[in-house]
Amino acid sequence: LFVLSGILVMNAQTTKGKFMIAGSSGLDFIAETQKYKTNHGDGTSGKLLQISIDPQAGWFVMDNLAAGLILEMNYEGYKADGAEHRESVTYFVLAPFARYYFGTTKIRPFAEASVGLGPKFVKYEVMDGVEKDETLLFALQLKGGAAFFMSDNFSLEMSLGYRYLSDRYDSDYRDVNSDFMIQAGFTVYW
Repeated sequence: LFVLSGILVMNAQTTKGKFMIAGSSGLDFIAETQKYKTNHGDGTSGKLLQISIDPQAGWFVMDNLAAGLILEMNYEGYKADGAEHRESVTYFVLAPFARYYFGTTKIRPFAEASVGLGPKFVKYEVMDGVEKDETLLFALQLKGGAAFFMSDNFSLEMSLGYRYLSDRYDSDYRDVNSDFMIQAGFTVYW
């Protein structure tokens, strides 16, 4: 009876009508010096600063199936060695998502998919001032992982994922980025 009641309590976290707030890889901060090595010597090519925040909130539309929104906010700044000018890229993506949990135990595998759009702003300094570009960014993300329920209202998560980002500046030029990710984070349920 004790084991059965424990399973029922764990199932209550992902039942229809409950809410979730997640911060899977919710805050990334990268400060990087890019280096190179050649047969003629070594050196650095520039410095990169990246800050990313991507909270998500969802509602369980049925047992084990949550639907909601992810707001991905990203800033990247780059300065090449020897250059006086900097470049920066800022984007915001609002992406509906669906996540399904498998099972009712303390360790639950899950699968998640999201698709979204948002503005991307590029700013770079040139000799006579600052130039800016703005475009629409398309984002697709697929991931799978496991939630480790630490209590009735809290889980730690590990996941593997794939993210595709694409934007078009004009008919001749399009940026495409594909990333494979390992993420860790947390989720709160109520």
